[in-house]
Amino acid sequence: MRFHDAWQECCTHLTHARHALKSLTAHLPLDGRKLALLDLESIQDVDQLVLRYSKLQDSMGSKLFPALLKVLMEPLEDNPMLDKLNRLEKMGILPSVQRWQELREIRNKFAHDYPDGDDMKAVVLNAACSGIEELVEVLDRVGKAGGIIN
Repeated sequence: MRFHDAWQECCTHLTHARHALKSLTAHLPLDGRKLALLDLESIQDVDQLVLRYSKLQDSMGSKLFPALLKVLMEPLEDNPMLDKLNRLEKMGILPSVQRWQELREIRNKFAHDYPDGDDMKAVVLNAACSGIEELVEVLDRVGKAGGIIN
């Protein structure tokens, strides 16, 4: 995938995630009780946040980062993802590989083992809400490195 296309895809996911987050602001931070009492519209906002956080984090890792490294002529195309993440950390794109893996774990909790119980769901959702802003910071650094934003 070309860098610009991957960038646009990530921006689309971010726009929808931010919209859902804005709609949920009055309920944040969530706890089990608040989550159980959400109306149908707010539940749809939660679902949209979960979907778009997951898609944004996944698209950044699987499409945008490899496309950026290609644009920057970094010879890592066939290397494992961890090598790519380490290079992005050294370049100042990622705050740390460990933090990226923690943001990935939030996505994995949604995708693979969505927690049982409203209290645990609230913990993961709150982590995603704060994680969105970290993804924005990484996305900004990617855009600057790739010459899309100043």
